[in-house]
Amino acid sequence: MHSWQLWRDRRGRLSALRLAALALLLTPLAKAVFDAGAIAHGARPLNDLIHRAGFWALAFLGVTLAVTPFRRIFRYGNLIEIRRMLGVGTFCYIAVHLALFFADQSYSVAKFFHEITHRVYLIIGAMAWLGLAALAATSTDGMVRRLGGLRWRRLHQTIYLIALLGLIHYFQQTKADVTVPTFAAGLFLWLIGYRVLAWWQDTSALSTRPSGGVADLVATIRNLKP
Repeated sequence: MHSWQLWRDRRGRLSALRLAALALLLTPLAKAVFDAGAIAHGARPLNDLIHRAGFWALAFLGVTLAVTPFRRIFRYGNLIEIRRMLGVGTFCYIAVHLALFFADQSYSVAKFFHEITHRVYLIIGAMAWLGLAALAATSTDGMVRRLGGLRWRRLHQTIYLIALLGLIHYFQQTKADVTVPTFAAGLFLWLIGYRVLAWWQDTSALSTRPSGGVADLVATIRNLKP
């Protein structure tokens, strides 16, 4: 199976779950095409696209973080198959967000870097972008083997810090109505809180569980999720 066939699972079979995830990732593009007329006749079409791409990057980052809690809540282990796809899709949107911002600076490298290094919310956004770029670059099976499972997991746990930086960037660039950023912050707080609670429960179960041998202990540790 070719790696670009995102709609197929690891066994090469057509996956309804992967198709749904792919359709979800492509929905903002379809909406932008549908709204092309309104965007083109707006006051700042390029700025509109910049904000759209940034919003959807943050939204898909939340969806990616929701995979593990939903997998536990609904006891649907197959959700793990689309987490990587969602994460890479998130980076694609944030990459488009940055590319459009570069275009908005008239493709001037000097102006582009001046803006990013002299505005606090852009500095924070750039840090989040670099973090997501590192996670996307190390999302392949080859990088997991090269880094080792423990180091790879620790690197990808920085997703929580990246999400925080993304939220701060979103709040700071919002000029008036902060309803949507506040709602997004509440969702991210719930997702992180759920993970902390799940980690605490797993740790408590591990410390109070009667000894069942080394193999049983290793199996329990492997079940702990970041």
